[in-house]
Amino acid sequence: MFDYLIIGQGLAGTALSHTMQKEGKSVFVLEKEDPEAAYKVSAGIINPITGKRINKTWKAEELFPFLFPFYEDLEKLLNVTLIRRLPVYKPFSSILEQNEWLSKAYEKNYTLFIDTEVPKSKYDEYIYNEHGGFETRLSGYVDVPLLVEHYRSYLKRENRYEKIKEFNLSCFPDHVAVNGIKSKRVIFCEGNKAVNNPYFNWLPFRPSKGQILEIESDQLNEHVILNKGAFIVPLGNNHFRAGSTYENTFEDQAPTEKATQDIKNRLDNMLKKAYAIKDAKAGIRPAVTDRKPLIGLHPEIKTLGIFNGLGTKGVSLAPYFAMRFCKHLEKGEKLDPEVTIARFLSLYPGMSR
Repeated sequence: MFDYLIIGQGLAGTALSHTMQKEGKSVFVLEKEDPEAAYKVSAGIINPITGKRINKTWKAEELFPFLFPFYEDLEKLLNVTLIRRLPVYKPFSSILEQNEWLSKAYEKNYTLFIDTEVPKSKYDEYIYNEHGGFETRLSGYVDVPLLVEHYRSYLKRENRYEKIKEFNLSCFPDHVAVNGIKSKRVIFCEGNKAVNNPYFNWLPFRPSKGQILEIESDQLNEHVILNKGAFIVPLGNNHFRAGSTYENTFEDQAPTEKATQDIKNRLDNMLKKAYAIKDAKAGIRPAVTDRKPLIGLHPEIKTLGIFNGLGTKGVSLAPYFAMRFCKHLEKGEKLDPEVTIARFLSLYPGMSR
């Protein structure tokens, strides 16, 4: 009997299974094929300063020093390059934005994450940069599709992975069984498919469709992630990933011409250099109404848990909160009130009984 069965092997399932195995727990991963999985089109950007108001990412002090060693450890395990440290350059859109930023830039809690001494001329050749901008520290990107692919191969070699068509779950007083595989607990890491999970579909998921473009150019800077209305991530050899879109209403996961044109318009408003669109990809993000993760055990069936809702900042959130969840499960440490599913307990149908 395993300590944990993990259902789903996207970014969340990969981070949690790796964390649990590092803690000496036996883990088995089960997965259905999911063509809509968000990890397949993830840009994997690590950026501590985000949003229209240029604010520090939620829990940045805890998240960012933790995540680089996490992914570097996975690189050693899998013998593959997964993470690339790069600055993110954010140009100011106006004098007002520039002034607002400079007023907060020297606050103590920002100095770990930014470099304000960036010559405007450094990027003038590549982008429209009238008001200058700033670079981030502790930033870069993770190749999420490559990570998931290689970690899946690792699990297969260790006989810890199985792809299945349907789940048959049975709960007993002291264990759980899925398709006959026994475990002390089952943790669901199903991404957007959690909206159909009969044990956790009461949680306020708000799936969001995102589209990215694969572009090619021999004229762009390959040593920085650009972020002005759209992001541009250098992948090497004159290839870049650009995006993205956020659609709360959609018919399917297929890329659309409308979304492609939207990204192209934003790129054209940023770039001075030519580029060619090579491909368009889309996926469904497992977002939540309050944009915070959903972590915890079922209100009644304590052998079932969930690790989900990582959203657009999944590469930054997954390592830290996988560690926190593991300590919660194994040592009884409390979860952050902002991520525990207990914050939505009033939505659970069982509360009305």
